Amino acid sequence: MTRIYLLALLALSLALPLSCGAAEEIGTVANVDNVTIGAGRGYWDASVGVFVWTDKFWLRNMQLRGTVDLAPGLRAHASIRSNHAQYNINDVAPMIDEGYLEQTASWQLGEGTLRTQARVGAMRYLRFPFPDDFAVFDQVPGIADLGDGATTTTGYHGELLTLDYTLGDYNAHVVGYNRNFVDESGGDISEATISTAQSIGSTRLSLRGGMIPIRTEPLGHSAAGVDVLVGVPVGSAMVGLLYENSVNRPTYTGISVTFPLNDKKQAAGQYAFDYARTPQGFGFNLPLADGEIGDVHNSIPANATLVGEISAVRVRTYWQNSQVRNEYEHRLSTWGKTGKEYYVLMDEQPWQLSVEALVSPHTDINSTQGLRDWEHDRQGPAELRRMVVYRFYEVK
Repeated sequence: MTRIYLLALLALSLALPLSCGAAEEIGTVANVDNVTIGAGRGYWDASVGVFVWTDKFWLRNMQLRGTVDLAPGLRAHASIRSNHAQYNINDVAPMIDEGYLEQTASWQLGEGTLRTQARVGAMRYLRFPFPDDFAVFDQVPGIADLGDGATTTTGYHGELLTLDYTLGDYNAHVVGYNRNFVDESGGDISEATISTAQSIGSTRLSLRGGMIPIRTEPLGHSAAGVDVLVGVPVGSAMVGLLYENSVNRPTYTGISVTFPLNDKKQAAGQYAFDYARTPQGFGFNLPLADGEIGDVHNSIPANATLVGEISAVRVRTYWQNSQVRNEYEHRLSTWGKTGKEYYVLMDEQPWQLSVEALVSPHTDINSTQGLRDWEHDRQGPAELRRMVVYRFYEVK
């Protein structure tokens, strides 16, 4: 895909939803991706990372994050980090972990739904419209860009376009990436797949084929391949077993555990607890402060009538060195009247540890050495989720 073609698609994706106008009722041509909590409204938070072991105590990865709506389907997001250091915050030299403009839109197309997303800027998270069964194994951009003298770039810097079409149990998903903020190598297809998921009793079978994401950095490339994922309930959790084969790439196997919400997982999610191997220790991400942007509220006024809602989930992912460097709010559903002209309350639930996933370029797990090799080379994405509901009121 040439850069001109990708930029043309990006411009089309940005232009189409704006021409639709604001839609307040779900079920119209534009639905959840074209509503807004109101221009100038959003949220922010600040946190700091802590890393401890018998010989270590580091404060690091101090971040200020914020997301604000600009228009129906149009948002701005930023995550600013205190400095480039991996292990301390002795100096203040801010860098941008994430900073982008995003436009989303969706349409009913035949019996299915077409959803589009266009983003411009620095990004560290690709899932849209929401994490599917395979996405929980996705490589999370690492930390090679941190440290004294680091010159490597991680993440996605440029323009991204996602097209997602769902029809019944089938999904077609395409991601185009133009990395012109980093180099002159042009655009690439990061993913182009068709997938399906079927339930067989209590077992869930998911299949995916096409151009699947390559798991090694630099990210943003793909290779022809197939994925098979079997999910089985174990107690109150869901365990997933992954097999992935692609052209000229190692065969990967993986295991994931999706947790239900409970008090222990709330604590792990609230503080982003993680065990790291390199260097060895325990990582935490401690909240410092948070708040609303614009006229977003956390209490219901007198004489208020509920007229609409937007349900959402915020997601953070991390794996390497236990550092949280991204956040994204998925808008999931909406009903009734929404927008700037209504009083809005933001109801935030606790963060929870949602998924732990391990994936490794090995298939031999029948021997001690095979298990050691699998563990040595594995990637371990983790996912935190926070449910949010925006409630809209008419106040008399």
